[in-house]
Amino acid sequence: MKTTAAFFVALALLPISARPAQSDLKQKVDAHLGSDLKHLLEVYLHHHQNPELSFLEEKTAAVVARELRAPGFEVTEKVGLHGVVGVLRNGEGSTLLLRTDMDALPIKEQTGLSFASTNTQVNTTGEEL
Repeated sequence: MKTTAAFFVALALLPISARPAQSDLKQKVDAHLGSDLKHLLEVYLHHHQNPELSFLEEKTAAVVARELRAPGFEVTEKVGLHGVVGVLRNGEGSTLLLRTDMDALPIKEQTGLSFASTNTQVNTTGEEL
């Protein structure tokens, strides 16, 4: 994911009039993802197989921080408890903010997928889920 995050953030920060036409945009996105798709899928599958409950997302946060640093984001860790903030400077102009959750729900996965989580975790009250 050396440049994937930077590519999408930079694209989002372009003024609407400067953005490529939709068909051109799809080609650029497909071409760009092609180079990082294997890595992105590995990260996705790892997190799907190894979820962490609320207030316990230490390993997930470390991976998010590492992935944001790779393309050059300024990273602040331990926001709140395990929150991560990544900033990619692009000079003057618009600012794009993205927010996501990293915590998993305390439920048994019953999807039957080959990468389904079988992990259990002890929550903050000592209960194994």
